Amino acid sequence: MKKRIGLIGAGHLGQWLVAGLAEADPELQFFLANRSEDQAGAFASRYGCFFTLKNQEAVDRSEIIILATRPDQVAEALNGVTFMPEQIVVSVAAGVALETLKPLVHPAKAARALPISCVAVNKSPVIVYPEDLRVEELFSLVGQVHPLPDESTFSPGTALVGAFYAWMFLLMDEAAKWTAHNGIHADKARKLVIETIQGACAMAEAQPDTSFGDIWKTLATPGGISEQGARILSAGGGIKTWSEALDAIHHRMKG
Repeated sequence: MKKRIGLIGAGHLGQWLVAGLAEADPELQFFLANRSEDQAGAFASRYGCFFTLKNQEAVDRSEIIILATRPDQVAEALNGVTFMPEQIVVSVAAGVALETLKPLVHPAKAARALPISCVAVNKSPVIVYPEDLRVEELFSLVGQVHPLPDESTFSPGTALVGAFYAWMFLLMDEAAKWTAHNGIHADKARKLVIETIQGACAMAEAQPDTSFGDIWKTLATPGGISEQGARILSAGGGIKTWSEALDAIHHRMKG
């Protein structure tokens, strides 16, 4: 029997999720509910999903329900919706605690997950809490699943997986623009930035027992270009600022 996945909220994240999951497992059935039809209806049609404007209708047809609304729309989206004990509702709305979600979905089980946009290409790290085999099997289709030990760790996990990931594109944009400004064609500059970051990640993966700091030490030749650049970044607060930004997101997620 095909696994039936309900989705309440078919915005950007919801659509990225469906795209990745459908690519990974064409046998999945999707039941999308959104408060407006506009782009969501066209998306559902393109992927062969059932689409409805009524959240209850999607819930009634599904085993696993993914709540992908904006955080401030969660209570409204679930108002009046009834669930069954055998269902599980997974919120991917950042910052919505289980104590908020549980009474809204009772008697179904409540869980949290945080995938990011690269679910669309099946490359997302996904943090989840609490552990649940159904959730982990589903999200393993779109990336690497990381169950967390307790809900309090969801805030720093959100800062890293959610915000830090997005900031990478700002860094990549700055590096690509600088490279193009200095004479390398924009297309080639873009590829060089991507391949350089991919190379760094590959080196880190190839040395799982070596810290990032220790890898850096092997690259930072005294008086070399890497050390020179790092010294300038540190003097301007560039390195420490990343942690300060992560702190801000962590505290915001804690409420």
